[in-house]
Amino acid sequence: MRDASRIDISERETAKHRKNILWETKQLETTCNGSRFKLAGLAFKLFARNINHKIIFGTDWPVSKTLNGHKKTMDAFLHPEGPLARVSDVQRRWIMLENIQRVLPARTDAALVQHS
Repeated sequence: MRDASRIDISERETAKHRKNILWETKQLETTCNGSRFKLAGLAFKLFARNINHKIIFGTDWPVSKTLNGHKKTMDAFLHPEGPLARVSDVQRRWIMLENIQRVLPARTDAALVQHS
């Protein structure tokens, strides 16, 4: 997975057409400043690129501390004027939950027993 804040146009085009290329948002959270993102313009552009089915929300928490703490980072990311403000509810679910579930599906108890 590549850091979504550092992608260029050719990489975005590649991501649209290659199922094994995904982007994660880790770098965006480190730029959080209260309820505003320093990179909000970049985030808005990224989420408008029609690749939201390929973007995974990610942080380094709890391994590394975020600038303002994890709760403030999440509040800012989900704020009505934050990076996801212009993203539909469906695509917001993709970014925040469903894309990672698709990549790393939860294993059932039966699957865990089978691999023990």
